[in-house]
Amino acid sequence: MRTIGLITADPEHPLLAATSALLGGAHRVTVLHPEQDPADVPGPLADVYLLKARTSGALALAHSLELRGSVVLNSAEATRLCQDRTAMADTALAAGLPFAPTLAAGPLGRLAAGDGPVATGPVVVKSRYSRKHDLVARVVDGTELRELAAAWPDEPVILQDLAPGTGWDHKLWAVGDTYFAALRRSELSPGGRGPTLSLALADLPPGWLDLVRTVGETFALDVFGVDVIDTGGGRPLIVDINAFPGIRHQPGAPESLAALALRSARPETFSPRQRLIGSLAALAADATVQQAWLTQYDVPTDELALEFDDALSTATWPAADGRRLAEPVMARLGEIGDLLTGMGGPGDADPWTAQALASDGGWQQVRDLSRRLLHELTGRWDHPMPKITVLR
Repeated sequence: MRTIGLITADPEHPLLAATSALLGGAHRVTVLHPEQDPADVPGPLADVYLLKARTSGALALAHSLELRGSVVLNSAEATRLCQDRTAMADTALAAGLPFAPTLAAGPLGRLAAGDGPVATGPVVVKSRYSRKHDLVARVVDGTELRELAAAWPDEPVILQDLAPGTGWDHKLWAVGDTYFAALRRSELSPGGRGPTLSLALADLPPGWLDLVRTVGETFALDVFGVDVIDTGGGRPLIVDINAFPGIRHQPGAPESLAALALRSARPETFSPRQRLIGSLAALAADATVQQAWLTQYDVPTDELALEFDDALSTATWPAADGRRLAEPVMARLGEIGDLLTGMGGPGDADPWTAQALASDGGWQQVRDLSRRLLHELTGRWDHPMPKITVLR
């Protein structure tokens, strides 16, 4: 039996309710409210959490669970990246994805008053920070922009060109490696959205599913949606990316989500991010804590370095918790690795003893670097020592 946790204010959401029903017979499903204080979440934790919320409280809760060793789908950082439409566009364009670029960003009242770049022709105005009931509107000139600003003067927004299209949005969803598609009238259409019409994957233009896969890899998302418009001849333009959308009325979506949750809950899927944090925590710990850890697992001192090497060899974590480590992080990790590799030499005292952890200057340098990097990545350095399995 596995324990699957839902981070949501609405466990009766159709996708979550159906998934819970599928899991409930053989597994345990628990619910955490997104605004619950992370300090009030008792152990043992669930084997995996599904993050179906995107408030600041929900992201803080998810991040806290990750630091305690839990798997969260999608991760807190991946979800946060999809909330900021400016960062989303920058990330997508840097990865070569056909994404609508940002023309201007700032409080709507200031942009309407001419503070910043002035867009020519019709533009789309969107809330910079994606949330329920946010602002998405089409304006054709400065008069309409000022009228909109009168209602939303302090709203942080972005402006995008109004791209040519058919008036229909292609809603593309991914749950792990399973995909779904539908058509829906654009929310910019005069008549509103209307119903969602299911669309066979075979009816998508060539290459569009590959586009969805690239979005998942770039943003480190497992459950996500991609809004795409056809600008003519099957040429796609991505206009939005959503972490853990509703995926309503899509046969097979609950089954795919249940299967993904169980796959992700397996111990062997413990994320590279968590392994890296754990290995750095071991290097950053006080010497007495390190010595106690070595005694607990009955391993030699070089296990601290081996754990770091193993975690670094599998780590593919970028600045936004995606698939690649950011270059500044890689550089700092390289410094730590070089210090470990260079420890000891002719005439030096043996640094690979438990006693040397407290007396050797090299270990103190490693400790200081590891603490600074952990603080930069997570806001603190004093994480629990990692749990390891020793094969003898």
